Amino acid sequence: MISIGVIDTLGMTSAIEALDVCTKTADVRLVSCERIKGGIVSLTITGEVAAVAYAVDAGVAAAQRLDGYLNHTIIARLDEQTGMLFESPPPVPAPKPGPEPEPASELEPEPEAEPEPEKASDPEHLPATQAAPAAVVKKKPAPKPAQKKPAPKQPQKKNDEKA
Repeated sequence: MISIGVIDTLGMTSAIEALDVCTKTADVRLVSCERIKGGIVSLTITGEVAAVAYAVDAGVAAAQRLDGYLNHTIIARLDEQTGMLFESPPPVPAPKPGPEPEPASELEPEPEAEPEPEKASDPEHLPATQAAPAAVVKKKPAPKPAQKKPAPKQPQKKNDEKA
């Protein structure tokens, strides 16, 4: 049979000490640890009836040693519908290891490339927004002129006649 035990303490230190003693003395499991106004901390444990009773008694003694004990209660043979209040949701399975997906880019998505318009052979059939492409003539670069070697110096003829 499943039962619930609740221990109310004043201060987190007393609650930690009480919970430590509870879990070490009997086979119980912590269901919740709630902080309430005014420094009150409420511990809820669950387990078999005898284990919860023994654990709560030990936890109360530990909280009393620290002057932090306020109240306690044990609910033995917990009803199924009441137990639903304390059930935790089923654990979420861990993701299977594998290649990590690439993180989604937070940047704006790239615009899709616009399809190229069909080329019309006749410029008259093009829409008004499209101008006919200018004829592109590729000019071949002019060959570089060959460098001329300087001519050998010739002796100059003297003109006897002066004009």
